[in-house]
Amino acid sequence: MPRWDVHFDMRVDNSSVELRTLVANINAISKLTRDIPLPPAVDRRLNALNIHRAVRGTTGIEGAQLTTEEVQEILARPDEAVLPDSREREEQ
Repeated sequence: MPRWDVHFDMRVDNSSVELRTLVANINAISKLTRDIPLPPAVDRRLNALNIHRAVRGTTGIEGAQLTTEEVQEILARPDEAVLPDSREREEQ
């Protein structure tokens, strides 16, 4: 069986002026973009999209085969059965 020498220690030269400049630019751009206010409608849409994706992802881990459209419909009508009885467990 082959043997590989694998090392996970990353060596970075913290004294590099170029690296420090790049990191400073990344931090500045990141702060600028984080502080841009979103219109309320866009904010609501992004929050809903994140919730739908999170629900779909976690139910997928549990073995449910829900589509994005099914998740959206289930979340839009929480007091109603959306899927057929044979898929009740997935909807729950």
